[in-house]
Amino acid sequence: DRLTGLYNRHYMMARLEEAASSDASDPLTLAILDIDDFKKINDTYGHNAGDLVLKKIAALMKDVCGDAELSRWGGEEFLLLFKSSGAGESLEKLRQTVQHTVISYEDEKISLTITVGVARREGDEDPDKWIMRADERLYSGKKSGKNKIVSG
Repeated sequence: DRLTGLYNRHYMMARLEEAASSDASDPLTLAILDIDDFKKINDTYGHNAGDLVLKKIAALMKDVCGDAELSRWGGEEFLLLFKSSGAGESLEKLRQTVQHTVISYEDEKISLTITVGVARREGDEDPDKWIMRADERLYSGKKSGKNKIVSG
């Protein structure tokens, strides 16, 4: 992705298809992260501020979840693929880090939160179903207050 420096959606789909054909005993975890109220940030501060927020989230993801494969999924959504256990701890650390980060843009201070849906791979599950399970958890978190991690 040109803006964030993360992998793009097409790369991540290829990785998920590879994962689906790998040993089903590998502990793979998929997370979909969404920046809460991102449209409000763009509407209030402008798209340059929104771009800065996306870059900052990408940098925080690299710092905190560097062991995962990270991609921009689209808009303000990101996909994280963890190949080992410990995804929950990394994601909670990321959630807290984002919550305590204030981004300066011009003379404004922008505070952020994220919501994350998490799904462990089940057998040789189809990537679309795996993504759908994580996405359903993301939307459950959005509907129940945001700024949280929802796993199965």
